[in-house]
Amino acid sequence: MKPAWLWMGSCVLAATVAVAAPLRVIYPRQAENDRRDTYKIVLLERVLQATTNDFGGFVLEPSALAMTETRMEALMTKGDGRTLNVIFKPSTRDREESMIPVRIPILKGLLGYRVCLIHADTQPACSRVQTLEDLKALTVGQGLGWRDTEVFEHNGIHVETSPDYEGLFAMLNGKRFDLFSRGITEIPAEFAERKAQFPHMRIESDLLFYYPWPVYFFTIRNDEGRRLAARIGRGLEQLRASGEFDALFNQYHKGTMEELHLKERRLIRLENPSLPAETPLDRKELWLTLDELE
Repeated sequence: MKPAWLWMGSCVLAATVAVAAPLRVIYPRQAENDRRDTYKIVLLERVLQATTNDFGGFVLEPSALAMTETRMEALMTKGDGRTLNVIFKPSTRDREESMIPVRIPILKGLLGYRVCLIHADTQPACSRVQTLEDLKALTVGQGLGWRDTEVFEHNGIHVETSPDYEGLFAMLNGKRFDLFSRGITEIPAEFAERKAQFPHMRIESDLLFYYPWPVYFFTIRNDEGRRLAARIGRGLEQLRASGEFDALFNQYHKGTMEELHLKERRLIRLENPSLPAETPLDRKELWLTLDELE
C-alpha cells in the first residue's frame, strides 16, 4: 500500500503550484534553553526548500508562544491551522487518526533508544538493574502528556509527571523520581546546559532502553494540511535519494551516539502499546539497528 502522502501528492500537486501566495508553515516554538527540536526544524526547512520548484514558495515560522504537548495536540486536532499546522512528534494510533502522518521516521527510530539523567546517588541502584523486573523498582519522571508515559506504565514502571519541562530537572535534583528517561539525541545538550545549576545530576552509565518509536512530521487534517503532507513526503524522499538526509542526520547525531557508548550498556527492551499497525517496519532502510549506533 502506498504511503498516504504519495497519493495525496499526485492529487494536489497541480492545485498547489497554482497557489500564488507562499505556503505558511508554523511549527511549535521551542522553550528557552530547549534545543531538542533544532535538527527537526532544520530538516523541515530543507524539505521545503527542496520542493519549491514543484510546490511553490513557503514561509517557515515558529508559533507565537511555546506550548505544552497537550496544547499542541488541541491546536492540531481542533484548530484551523493559523496558529500551528505542523508538528514533529512520535507516532501513536490516536495521533495518526487525528492528524496526517508522513510515515518516514525522521530520526530513523533513534528516539526509541533511551538513556537516563539521574541524581548521582541513584547510580548504584541503576547499576544493579539487570532485567525489566529490576527496573520496576525505580520511578521514571515524565512531562505531563508525553506519550512515552504510556510505554513505561504499560511495562509496569511507575511514572511521576510534571506539566513543566524545566521543573522535571528540579524534581530529579530533589529525588522526586529516580530516572529521567531521555532520547539519546536530547540528553547531552540537556545535561551540559544544566549541570552547573544541578551539580548532582549525572548521565546514567549502564542502561539503555529500547522500544520502537518513530518520529514523524504530522500536519493538520484539512486541505492545506494534505498539501503540506504531500510536500513534506516528496521532499523527504528526495533528500533520502540524494544522501542529504543521512548527511544531516549524521551531522546532528553521530557524535552523540558515539559519546554515550551505547554498545557497552545493558539493553532492556520495552513494548510500545501505541505503535500503529501502519508503521513502516518493513522498510529496513528507514531504521537504525543497534549495530549502527556506534
